[in-house]
Amino acid sequence: MLKQIIKIKKHNRGYGYWTVTDQLHRQGIIVNHKRVYRLMRQHGLSGKIYNLRSGKYDSSKGPQGKKAKNRLHRRFKTNRPFQKIVTDVSEFRYGNMSMDERVYLSPYKDLCGGAIIGFSISEHPNTEFVMEGLEQLLNKHPALNGLIFHTDQGWQYQSHAYINRLKQNRVFQSMSRRGNCHDNAAM
Repeated sequence: MLKQIIKIKKHNRGYGYWTVTDQLHRQGIIVNHKRVYRLMRQHGLSGKIYNLRSGKYDSSKGPQGKKAKNRLHRRFKTNRPFQKIVTDVSEFRYGNMSMDERVYLSPYKDLCGGAIIGFSISEHPNTEFVMEGLEQLLNKHPALNGLIFHTDQGWQYQSHAYINRLKQNRVFQSMSRRGNCHDNAAM
C-alpha cells in the first residue's frame, strides 16, 4: 500500500491524507484514513497545509502605497465608451496543476458595453504584470483623458509606477474600500 501512496503523491504533491485515502478507495484498496495518515507521516509524505486563508491569492498582502478615493460609487452604467474602466486580478489553476502552480489574469472591462478591452496573463501577480495590461490598453487608446479607472486596493494598483502612468495620461484612479467587494462587482 505504501507504493500506491508514493505513486499518488508523486503525481499530486499537494494531496493530503484524506485525498490520498479517497484515491486509494477509487483504486479498490479499502484502508482507513488514520492508517494512511500514519504511513504518510512516518515516510515524510505529508500534504502541504492549505486552507482558503493561507493558500489563496490576496492582493492586500504586500507593500501598501497611496489609496485613491472611490469615484465610481457603484455607478456601473455609462453611455460613453472609455469613460469608466474596471479591472481586477484573478487567480486560476487549470488542468492538473498543483497548489503551487497558478496563473493570474488581469482583464480590463469598459463599463459602456461590458467588453473586455485588454488583459494580461502571468504566473506571478506582480506590478510588471499589471503594468503590462495597462500599457497595452493605453497604447490601443491613447486619448483617455478624464477616464475613471477603478480597481480594488491591491498593492499592484498602489505602486508608484502604476499611479504615475495613470497621471501621465490624465486618467483618474478610483479604488474600492477595503473589504467591500460590491464596489468592484462589475469586474
